[in-house]
Amino acid sequence: MTDLLGNEHWLGAKLQAVAGTPETAVTVFLPTTKIKMDGNRDRIERKAKLATRYQLPGLPGNWHPTASCDCELHASQAHPFYWALGAVVTTAPGTTAKLHTITEADAPPRLTLEANKVFQKDRQADAYLGKLELGFKPGEIATLGLEFMAVSHDDDVTVTSTPTYTADPLVCSKASVSIGGVKDYTVEGGSIAYNGNLEEKRGLTDLTQFLASTLRRKDNAEITAKLDFLDFPKAYLADMQAAENFALVVELTGALIESTYYKFVRVTLPACQFTGGLDEEISEGLITGSAEITAYYDTVTGRRILIEVQNTIASLTA
Repeated sequence: MTDLLGNEHWLGAKLQAVAGTPETAVTVFLPTTKIKMDGNRDRIERKAKLATRYQLPGLPGNWHPTASCDCELHASQAHPFYWALGAVVTTAPGTTAKLHTITEADAPPRLTLEANKVFQKDRQADAYLGKLELGFKPGEIATLGLEFMAVSHDDDVTVTSTPTYTADPLVCSKASVSIGGVKDYTVEGGSIAYNGNLEEKRGLTDLTQFLASTLRRKDNAEITAKLDFLDFPKAYLADMQAAENFALVVELTGALIESTYYKFVRVTLPACQFTGGLDEEISEGLITGSAEITAYYDTVTGRRILIEVQNTIASLTA
């Protein structure tokens, strides 16, 4: 009997050029710790019993394709940030250093996804990255949690893609968190989450024999963060009660590229407020606190979120 080892899995993606036409091979392979890819097909319930007294078997219905993964954050793989937010401008501050400035667009880019699920390989087309969460803890590799929605799903397909991986994970050994312009080194961990608020809508068309699927934003994207403090941040409690605005900047620094240019990932939320947490529970132990933060639109910078990634990759849209 052959054992199925889950650590042989992989998940890859590529920007899809034409709607409804999946790419023949994917090129960006995420350093995943776990993956999931499902067609999630409905069963259409029979209404009539046809004089049998019993419920009859259902009919094949709609697909609701989804995929998800947890992966390491590598300095040379900023692609998921672009896939979630939708706009990127790349400049060359040095000879080999490339700076990718990622901001929000009206819609995320379309993707083709392929997954090696060990027991079979699946493909999804017209996929969009709907949710992204960046996690960071001292002494550990920064992580990404990704959730995708797609229009089509194919089970057990033949793929020609060959996985290749980047090799520069960002370890949270040199990182800074700035709240309101003041660097705070008492944060023991945290996360920043981007929820694109995508939804699936279906309608009838004369081009298909079944319901046609459309993925779209049902509302503005939501951006939240959470910080875990080593000590209770009394000053931040006062800020929360006074509804003060502040900028939250989280920067993860990697290896030197050239001269004074380092690999890094920097996330800036220019207009934030504390919206929860910091609930005191006083006992015999140390008093700590976790803050819940929401990012809002900043009228000065004209944005809610800015992600800057410096590496040696020429383009995130190739």
